[in-house]
Amino acid sequence: MFQTYLFLILEGLLTSLVTIGIYFLNKYTKFKDIKYIYKQIIIGVIFGGLAIFGTECGVNVGGATANARDAAPLCAGLIFGGPAGIIAGIIGGVERFFAAYWGKGTYSQIACSLSTIIAGLYAAGLRVFMFDKKRPTWPFALALAVVMETIHLTILLFTKSNDIAGCIIILKKVTLPMIVANTVAVTIPCLVLQYVGPKSLLNKKMKISYKVQMYLLIMVVFAYFGTTVFNYNSQTGSAVINAVNLFEKNLSDFKSSVLAESDKNLYSITDKIIEEYEADNSIDLNALTIKYNVSEINVIQKDGLIIKSNIPGYINYDMDKNEGQSKLFHEAVIKDGQHVQEFQNQSKDETKQMKYAGKMLSGNEIYIEVGLDSLLFKGTLNETFSAMTTNRHISKLGYFVILDSDSNVVSDILSVYNPNNEELAKTDVGITIQDLQKQKVGSLCSAEIFKSKNTYYMYDTSETYYIIVALPEYEMFETRDAQLYINSFMEVLVFAALFALIYFLLKRLVVNNITQINKNLSSIIDGDLSVKVEVHSTEEFSSLSNDINYTVDTLKRLIDEAAARIDKELEFAKSIQLSALPSSWPAYPQIKNFDIYATMNTAKEVGGDFYDLYMIDLDHLAFLIADVSGKGIPAAMFMMESKTMLKNFAKNGLNAGEILTNVNNNLCQGNEAGMFVTCWLGILNIKTGEVQFANAGHNYPCVYRKAKDAFEFVDQKKNLVLGGLEGINYTSQTLKLEKGDRIYLYTDGVTEATRGDGALYGDDRLLACLNTNKDKQDKPLLEEIKKDIDLFVDGADQFDDITMLVMDFLGEQKNN
Repeated sequence: MFQTYLFLILEGLLTSLVTIGIYFLNKYTKFKDIKYIYKQIIIGVIFGGLAIFGTECGVNVGGATANARDAAPLCAGLIFGGPAGIIAGIIGGVERFFAAYWGKGTYSQIACSLSTIIAGLYAAGLRVFMFDKKRPTWPFALALAVVMETIHLTILLFTKSNDIAGCIIILKKVTLPMIVANTVAVTIPCLVLQYVGPKSLLNKKMKISYKVQMYLLIMVVFAYFGTTVFNYNSQTGSAVINAVNLFEKNLSDFKSSVLAESDKNLYSITDKIIEEYEADNSIDLNALTIKYNVSEINVIQKDGLIIKSNIPGYINYDMDKNEGQSKLFHEAVIKDGQHVQEFQNQSKDETKQMKYAGKMLSGNEIYIEVGLDSLLFKGTLNETFSAMTTNRHISKLGYFVILDSDSNVVSDILSVYNPNNEELAKTDVGITIQDLQKQKVGSLCSAEIFKSKNTYYMYDTSETYYIIVALPEYEMFETRDAQLYINSFMEVLVFAALFALIYFLLKRLVVNNITQINKNLSSIIDGDLSVKVEVHSTEEFSSLSNDINYTVDTLKRLIDEAAARIDKELEFAKSIQLSALPSSWPAYPQIKNFDIYATMNTAKEVGGDFYDLYMIDLDHLAFLIADVSGKGIPAAMFMMESKTMLKNFAKNGLNAGEILTNVNNNLCQGNEAGMFVTCWLGILNIKTGEVQFANAGHNYPCVYRKAKDAFEFVDQKKNLVLGGLEGINYTSQTLKLEKGDRIYLYTDGVTEATRGDGALYGDDRLLACLNTNKDKQDKPLLEEIKKDIDLFVDGADQFDDITMLVMDFLGEQKNN
């Protein structure tokens, strides 16, 4: 048996290894790039070949064949896909059907062929409808393999319903080996891939659907084993009761037959002796005892006195005056005219057992008593008992064994259930009277009788003989075993169907609704408050959906109210921000040496762009443009702080580089938010046109040279942004403006204005627009640039402030 399991498990392990190999092949090689349907066909054919291998390499188990064929379509369908499982099942099933014609078992031809095809369909359906096109975890793989083999064996029962007894014999041999082999083959790859595959389930939380499956599976398994144990115990008890009733009835009937034959035999002898005695009452009684092979012949008067006997010591013995056997016998003969008495102890000698028969002679004055001792009785009736048991059976395989007082078998048994097919002799009975005497008469016992282990028997005694009625365990529990197999298979299928039904109901009514609600909640959490939860399949989910929708509506209302309040506050903050910037034009109408104009178009939020201009003294104009990182109130506050510092240090008479150096050091102190500002600062000598400037990470300005009649970018040295790193020394640079030259400053909101397709406005387009509108005055120039930006973005949202400043150098002039 060990070798049987070993070979079957090795056969199943081949399927497991191929499954694991193809899985990793599909993950890490070019095999994964093959079109899905072609891949399914290839896998289906491979596993169909494994199913054929299972058929051709089945293992003989006591004359029946066991194999792990069903594991191939199961693995193909559950792990790789429904089409692969169906293809494998069809290939394996068709081959199994035709394999019967070259000696692979015709008894189970239909059942095995159908079950292999069903295995592929079964796996395909489970993968799609129960496991959402994913492979099952190993506990479910194990359970599914058990259910599939149960379906297989149930089909065998149905197709062989006209031979249930023979089918049960086969099932006893192959059920456990086939279930073990197929479950091992299907469970191992699922176990390996569950914990070492590319999508290992280790340290992952189990989905609710899998938890539902797991708890349902545990419940079903416990229910199945509970009902199976109960059925087994109840069927065993019923089988024992039926056996006891059968034994008692047969013992009673046989015992009656023994007594009847014994009485008939002794009456026959008595009639013959009476016939001779009546013909000649002087005949020698000793001669008669020898002639008829009896122990005693007594002639007894009606009053009970023995007047003649072959035993002289019995003459004048009074039968009627001795209590016990003789008195009872005498009274019965006188009353009925004849009587036969069972073997029992004699009244005259209680150590001696005798059987007596007596009949009144004509005239009813005397009667003849004939007696047999146990030795003569055996010689007289052994042949009779042997004939009685020749064709007498209990059920199909049960039989009688008659032992005499010396444990000799006197019955003639033509057929005895012998699983080893050995030729048996009467001496092989394997049980003695001493063994029987240790047991209670009429109790059910078991022993090895005629070399058949676990033979159940019951015995009784009659006429010095021990009558044993025996039944092999196989037949005694045949009905129980048949019912157990049938009930167990049906229970597996019923519980599997209940499991599937309950799971699908829970999945449809609970799991799917929870999944839908979670999907809606994910959208809501991601910010889409327009999503409505519409799950109304049950009152509970309808109430939950309504509560969620009410909560979201309330949240939307609160958000709208908060947004409106924030918008109002931002508008106020924006107005404060704008009020801090120069907005009166011309800025210095009394000074004719320059003309300057600036605009800031803010985005929706409060931004960080700013510009500034102010006279440091009578001859120097400071003008700048800057961009603070970030948006909102923090950027606005950082802007105000930066603007104030720049103005304060500029008023102290520092050059442009020194101003930025000091501002940077101050901004770096306590800048835990990590904010920074880019800045271009210029100081114009309004008389000479010389501009001293410093650039802290800002965009290059554009300068219009009247001599060239064109705008061009000024190549200059850039320094690090303000607030980025303390201790940086910013360098001052200079450029010379001639009368009629102008300088254009801007923030990155201009060149990084973005169109819907992601394209940026850019430096080239800005320079082209400046040169196109070079003849326009300051304000119209900036307006044209803004129009060109709007034309470019084509309605796309503005995400950054657009700030521009233009300064014309008009040369030294006398003030009016």
